[in-house]
Amino acid sequence: MFNEYIRSLVLPWQESRGTDDDVVLDSRIRLARNLKDRAFPERASAEDKAIVCEAARACLSGLNELGKGEYEELSVNDMNDENRELAAARRIITPTLAKKGEGKLLFLRQDAATSLAVNETDHFVINTIVSGSNVRRAASEAFAVDNVLEGQTELAFHEEFGYLTSMPAMTGTGLFIGVSLHLPGLIAAKKLRRVMQGITKFGFGFSGVYSGRSTHVGNVFRVVNQMTLGISEEDLLERAETVVGHIVREERECRRALRAEKSDLFLDRLYRSYGVLTQARLMEQEEALNLLSDFRLAVTSGLLDSDLQAYAAMVTAVDSAYISLRRFNDEDPEEKERARLLRSLIKKYVRREP
Repeated sequence: MFNEYIRSLVLPWQESRGTDDDVVLDSRIRLARNLKDRAFPERASAEDKAIVCEAARACLSGLNELGKGEYEELSVNDMNDENRELAAARRIITPTLAKKGEGKLLFLRQDAATSLAVNETDHFVINTIVSGSNVRRAASEAFAVDNVLEGQTELAFHEEFGYLTSMPAMTGTGLFIGVSLHLPGLIAAKKLRRVMQGITKFGFGFSGVYSGRSTHVGNVFRVVNQMTLGISEEDLLERAETVVGHIVREERECRRALRAEKSDLFLDRLYRSYGVLTQARLMEQEEALNLLSDFRLAVTSGLLDSDLQAYAAMVTAVDSAYISLRRFNDEDPEEKERARLLRSLIKKYVRREP
């Protein structure tokens, strides 16, 4: 299952449409949990890590009984370097988990939408993801896994501080919410900074998914909560919904204004980008991500007849880790193979050219 997924261009959870997916790519939940009276993984002995692994394995039948799909147990150390790098690029595992280390396991559900990482930054890290804007559904999936852990293990919990984690910023609920948004309208209107400054009062921040805070590669950003202590899970989810809803409305208004006020420039940019994607013979990854931002905007604006899966597939295809895996001729430069993959995928996914 795992080997099949990391080589596929689209993961099972990406095959379905999501709420507000013209703007929101995905909603993610990360829950950190630890066994009581055991050192955190960074300082844990081999014996402690082994105990954590056995505790996780004891939960496997309970996870399968949730009825959402079977889980596969994977040892990170048994993965080859290529697979670990690609899994990290696909965000199936984190860069921390991708580093070889004693007792590192991954329990991956068959749709790749839910996983339980073992001996990562914390003993147990539950990760869930859904398409579009739906933090509550992602949270529900994560809490279901958490309930299995609670029923099988004794977790580190303090009556005053909540769940104890390896990172003080995660102590409390241990809940991390991340929502990825495509925001070319706000970037073009030069309103992104104002909107993002406004969300800080809700305890949220943002960063570029493919770049840092101050750069806009691919125009994709992740909104994340910056506090977990002294606030309930319900409060965090409500705030996330409020913040994301506000950004979606602002982005849509900016897109409408661009089409109404700068129609020729708007159409010219999107069609030029499409032309480069279909004709280029060499392509750098950063350039590809920026062009694919225009491709996605053209699809959601109704200018191109294609599914949004096409965007997800091509973002995967342009990653260096994926190209290293699929390159047909080792003598060809990465840029040549990237351009070839893009041309091939556009022919596959675009039903009608503009």
